[in-house]
Amino acid sequence: MKSLKKFINLNLKTPSKPIKRYPSLQDCIERLIKVEILACKSYDSVEFCNDHYIGLPQKEVRGLARRRKRKSRRRQEGRRILECVPQYSIESGEDKPVTAARKFIQLKGIAPPALLLVKRNEHTTDRYFWAEKGLFGAQYVEENHFLFPSLRTEEEMPLARV
Repeated sequence: MKSLKKFINLNLKTPSKPIKRYPSLQDCIERLIKVEILACKSYDSVEFCNDHYIGLPQKEVRGLARRRKRKSRRRQEGRRILECVPQYSIESGEDKPVTAARKFIQLKGIAPPALLLVKRNEHTTDRYFWAEKGLFGAQYVEENHFLFPSLRTEEEMPLARV
């Protein structure tokens, strides 16, 4: 190991003419020494650097993990409510997804409330909610389900005075 460091130190001296600052093998080796990977035995991931591969220790990799997105309770509750609503799956064809949904509602005479799943292409499906007030995006309805009287359960309905 000492001979390797000695070799690196001899070869990392600045040359007489300036060199371009692209990531090179020398830069990668410098980085290896700085991170002290040479003493580390567990290489869990590999980083690409200018046609040379460098193993990174597990500690560095853990810091790069992506945080999970926080889920809104209000939206989760709205999603649970929308699961009880009848669903219709259609394909948009040549029309835009909203137009296809409106045409389908008119053709079939669907009474609100209803959830329409419109397949735009093989990867994308748009969701719409058909209410008494009109056609809404399903995500908006999930977040604001309390604004739609057709989604209220019997327990939530205020009792009528006699």
